[in-house]
Amino acid sequence: MSPFTAIASTAALVVGPHCTFTRNGLVLNNRSTIECYWVDDITGFDSPERGITDQASVEETGGLADPGFYGLRTMTLSGYVQAGSYLRAMVMHRALLDSCVGLKESPMTIGTLAGAGSVFTQPDVYVDCRPSGIVSPFNIQPGFITGLFKVPFTITLRASDPTYKSLIEQHVSLVPLVVSSTGMTFDVAFDMFFNTALNSQGNPVPGTSGNIVVVTNSGNFDAPVRLRLTGPMTGVVLRNDTTDQTMYFTNLTAGEYVEVDTHSQRGSVRDQTGELKASLLDDRSDWITLHGAYDGFSGANTLTLYVDSFDAGALVDVWYRNTSV
Repeated sequence: MSPFTAIASTAALVVGPHCTFTRNGLVLNNRSTIECYWVDDITGFDSPERGITDQASVEETGGLADPGFYGLRTMTLSGYVQAGSYLRAMVMHRALLDSCVGLKESPMTIGTLAGAGSVFTQPDVYVDCRPSGIVSPFNIQPGFITGLFKVPFTITLRASDPTYKSLIEQHVSLVPLVVSSTGMTFDVAFDMFFNTALNSQGNPVPGTSGNIVVVTNSGNFDAPVRLRLTGPMTGVVLRNDTTDQTMYFTNLTAGEYVEVDTHSQRGSVRDQTGELKASLLDDRSDWITLHGAYDGFSGANTLTLYVDSFDAGALVDVWYRNTSV
């Protein structure tokens, strides 16, 4: 693979000499300074490892056909430490080795990304990864510039989640304005919907569009979302009109809230104390269920909130990051 290939094959977004890679406080490829960790070759940033997709491979390997990826990404950064003295080369080399200690994944920021038709709304993204190997014996050599020294290195990084996420977290909120029904009791039950938004006192709010908010993931892969519904609200239903999926919640009192994480690997429903509280979610829900989580959304999604009643302080917050592979 040639150096500086595209991050995402579906977009004109490339990793090139203009990119920096920051992990554990160490910045690689900051070419604006003489002393730097120069990166001149990368691999693994264009596509994650994929599953077996054709029958011939299935028969050859005995594996199971899987049109998706296994969830791993292997990235390699090769280059050299460039220092102004022998002592500085030693210090910078030690800092490089120290940054690769530990098995816990941490964010690596890919900065100053550029390219026409970028799938990201922010220029910087990150991927959670950990070093799986570093080859960098202290083999000091004369630098390309007279008076400088260089030490070659190759770092291999593994990411269990191969997606790139925007460094800036997106946030939208929705204040309830429309009551979905009058709350009155009749022998024959029916819902009454208002064309004009109403506040918690039942008075019209001119120039409003009701309990609707649009959230947009500018990436090319499903973005997990974190939702927080704060009471007081009764008869709470949150629907994703785009995906035709719905969450039903129990009543929320003043100061009480439910927080839903739709990440497929850590999906959860918690109350305001942080305690797992699946009972806050009605079993009619098909967006996130008591037995598993829906892994977010792609593109523009219209969310509609339905409530039977609410009071001042009621609020819905949505957090997400633009996500791509």
